[in-house]
Amino acid sequence: MAFMLTHGAILADSKVKHYSLVETFDAWEPWDIIHTAKERLRWGIWAYLHAGVKTPAGLKFPEGSYISWANQGKQLLSEEDVKFLSEQINQATLDARNTKEICGPTLVYNRKAMEYMNTHYPDKTIKEWIDEQAGAVMKWAVPIFSITRIEYLPKVQSDLFILQTPVCLDPVVKQHLKDMIKAGQPLAIWGSPAGGLDPDIAQLIGISTKDENTEDVKEKGTLISNDSLISKDIPAEFKLYHLFSDNIADKTTSTIYSVSNSPALLMNETNHKQLIFWDPAESGESLNLNWNCNQPVEEYYGSIYPYVLSARSISILLKKNEKIHAENISPRSPVTLSAWQLKDGSYRVLIAELEEGINLTADSIFNATVCIPKESLKDDGSLKDIWSRDSISVNNYKLHVKIGKSHSRLFIIN
Repeated sequence: MAFMLTHGAILADSKVKHYSLVETFDAWEPWDIIHTAKERLRWGIWAYLHAGVKTPAGLKFPEGSYISWANQGKQLLSEEDVKFLSEQINQATLDARNTKEICGPTLVYNRKAMEYMNTHYPDKTIKEWIDEQAGAVMKWAVPIFSITRIEYLPKVQSDLFILQTPVCLDPVVKQHLKDMIKAGQPLAIWGSPAGGLDPDIAQLIGISTKDENTEDVKEKGTLISNDSLISKDIPAEFKLYHLFSDNIADKTTSTIYSVSNSPALLMNETNHKQLIFWDPAESGESLNLNWNCNQPVEEYYGSIYPYVLSARSISILLKKNEKIHAENISPRSPVTLSAWQLKDGSYRVLIAELEEGINLTADSIFNATVCIPKESLKDDGSLKDIWSRDSISVNNYKLHVKIGKSHSRLFIIN
């Protein structure tokens, strides 16, 4: 999903047609997805066709879908399979075309920074991999379903912007970003202080470093925050893969976790600010640590905890601003969440259980508590799942969902 979003932003000003893949059979492995994980496939159809780019002219979605099945040789899709695919693709496409707004955080792709790094420092990193980072954080019910380009920033809106390495900034965009920070617009900024932050933006965040690059890999994070909304079920120390810079946070910030006494995730809520800064962890694959797909997911990430902590910090700002968010998401039982509004004023809430390799128990039921904004739900009552036709009660603007392994649900809020 994060790749779909980023590709959409890259192609937003081009004439290239952007399509999403409906993968009935895996293109490289003998995975029979349409028959063994149909509800995950359904989630993918709806999610990818709603992967929106926020532009000054409005939302831009993928132009359509293409379907993989040919690696099965002479085994054609059944009539039932074709009916399922056509119904879901048609319904999701129509729904996307009638979408007015995408709720939740919006990624911000910085084209100029990427061009500069590719031209001058192709072997250096400023932790610009916002698609990899967002793809991990989204696992813990952070409803990231939209993206924009940094040059669009003055002309688009979001519940919370997540910025990719704000450097190489146009003066107008830079001033707008500074004004947003000072005005209290909820923001998350991801990147390395060693080259990935404009100095003026770094000063507003309250972070600095004397290091010019990140070469050493550190593998131990330390939980600093004692806020139970952030720290629940997080160990005092955890493994991670972190390209290190010696960061310094000023007194206006509160550190959530650190790496070798260097603040890596922090918040700044002084002087009306609603600001998160993250010097992200890396994946074992990106650092060429001989990770392979037969190892557990945590071997890929080092551990899940840096991403859980980043997700929870974003959820805190969403809650503070009364935007859709999830409560009490367990680190070991992540659930995916997204929401959007149609032109007729109604809302859609999409929830799915998608993970493998994080919860290694025999659990078959997962719980999610989704906080519905009062602006979208006039009164407590019940919401109907479009697919199962079940109705679930909403109490105190909270939707308590029990969802099965590999299942997905789509709720309507009229």
